[in-house]
Amino acid sequence: MGAQKSESSPSGRLGRSTRRSSDALKIAGHTVRAIGEERDNTVAHDCDNPGYRVWCAGHAAALDEFFTVDATAVGALPDPWTLTGLRAAIAMARTRFPDRAAVLAEENRMLIDRLGRFVGEVFVRRFDGCWCNVLDTAPAETEVWPMIRCRGYLAGISPHCEVELAIVEGRSGGPVATRRGIVAELFVSVAAKHLAWTTADRLSNPTTACR
Repeated sequence: MGAQKSESSPSGRLGRSTRRSSDALKIAGHTVRAIGEERDNTVAHDCDNPGYRVWCAGHAAALDEFFTVDATAVGALPDPWTLTGLRAAIAMARTRFPDRAAVLAEENRMLIDRLGRFVGEVFVRRFDGCWCNVLDTAPAETEVWPMIRCRGYLAGISPHCEVELAIVEGRSGGPVATRRGIVAELFVSVAAKHLAWTTADRLSNPTTACR
């Protein structure tokens, strides 16, 4: 998933977007905000990395393609930024990619990247999250490793890794299938921690803030 040098994305090459980083636009009837300048100062990151900035600049366009080309059923939902949207997106991916080889195939990396962006954006919107470029757990020499930090949830979330595991869970060579599915289980876990933060932990757990 990691990018080697600044011209690459976590899942393949991305062209520069003509949209400004502050833009918000309607995509398949849904408002999509570009990634802002929020950053989590509790972990090592490099949000000023040129490759990461290219990745961020392509965020809105990538979600546009995801909703209108890759997963039109998700784009047609009244509110795709939900557990229902996550499940629909993962179901689409499991139908399209039968095994890990298909997930890792070079020709599929851009779609996996777009799926990871969507999954990550759900967590950002639902749980006061933010994107950041976290390198302390990234593979060696990787310069672009997008992750999510959500308020109340101490661990960082790597949406692209979660997507890859969710596609192959329960299949040969993949992790054992969970009751709800890997991504859904994560959603429920983060939701519980976020609820605790919103109701009681705002003052006692300040380190999870994105700014």
